[in-house]
Amino acid sequence: MSSDQIKSQQSTTKVQISIRWKILIGFTVLFTVVYILALGMFTNLAIAAADEQIKEDLTQVLYGAASEIDTEILLELAAEGAPNENGFSDDPRFIAFLDWLEAVHTAEPDAWPYLYIPHEDQGYIYFVVDLWARYDTTSAAGFMEAYRSNSGYIIAGLSDLTYREVNTDFVQTLKNQADDLEETQPWLSGTLNGFADWLVSSNLQPKREFGTYGDQFGKWASGYYPLTNHAGENVAAIGVDFQADMVNTVRNEVRSSVQRAFFIAYPVLLVLVFWFSSVFTRPLITLTAAAERVGEGDYEVEFSELISERNRDEIDILASVFASMVKKVYKREQKLKRQVAQLKIEIDEKKQASEVSQIVDTDFFKELQSRADNLRSKRDKK
Repeated sequence: MSSDQIKSQQSTTKVQISIRWKILIGFTVLFTVVYILALGMFTNLAIAAADEQIKEDLTQVLYGAASEIDTEILLELAAEGAPNENGFSDDPRFIAFLDWLEAVHTAEPDAWPYLYIPHEDQGYIYFVVDLWARYDTTSAAGFMEAYRSNSGYIIAGLSDLTYREVNTDFVQTLKNQADDLEETQPWLSGTLNGFADWLVSSNLQPKREFGTYGDQFGKWASGYYPLTNHAGENVAAIGVDFQADMVNTVRNEVRSSVQRAFFIAYPVLLVLVFWFSSVFTRPLITLTAAAERVGEGDYEVEFSELISERNRDEIDILASVFASMVKKVYKREQKLKRQVAQLKIEIDEKKQASEVSQIVDTDFFKELQSRADNLRSKRDKK
């Protein structure tokens, strides 16, 4: 056998997989997909519930903190105060506001409040008092430090109660990567930002909504609330960065719970599927074995064992049809055998007559026949 023939034979070789294993593999894949979807769904529901609780707590902190702030004194501090050598202020009014913000933080340890006022330039604000000044000066905004807002939420907080909205995790990851590449590879940064914006605008990803965001200091949710003067005008605002590490805790707890349930349910499911596939395929396997026996010429196979008279299904119907078909095939085969035998006899007779005709028609036979006739004539004359 040539190499081409061997390759051709190998290429036409078919792999046979039992229907039992097909069912087992199919259910396993299906369960895995359902598990992944359930994990995502339960995680999202749990995180949404945690975000809602954080939003409620954040709102209460904003209202409570704003209720005790004298906006007129805050504006006087911003106009008259002077920064010290550390970038903050030793003004008693600055210290008093710090004391109040720390009291708010003591009541709600996850809340980190700060006060700010509008800037002359659009898109900017001035930080006046930031509680981080008492805990981490490297993370705190200095007294009257200008800040440019990219998102605009902190500026919107000067007019109305505003929450910082965030993108989905996937979109936010793209934007974070874009920010990291902004200085080194601006073209790639712009591409990633554009792609993230396109995902949102095309509705392939959900639009922004209240949620948590992360930085090097942890996970946060932010809200802003305007402060009014005696004339009822919005002239300042309070902002609160709410530490939201509980979201990560909730996510990890949900993921762990679902994973535990998965590892418990998975082997049980495999056993059940294997048992179910065995019960389901047993009649098919028996029917296949019976068909193989019929194919080898054994027509005495009993199909009655495969047919249930009480609860009939497709397999019972198939077995009944197969049994009827086998009987008809057997009858046709017997009839064909008789016809073949009769045809063989007729062929033998015709062959014999042809052979006799060939002998009779030969000159030798005619000469023998003539001699026989002469001998008979002589015998009759005597």
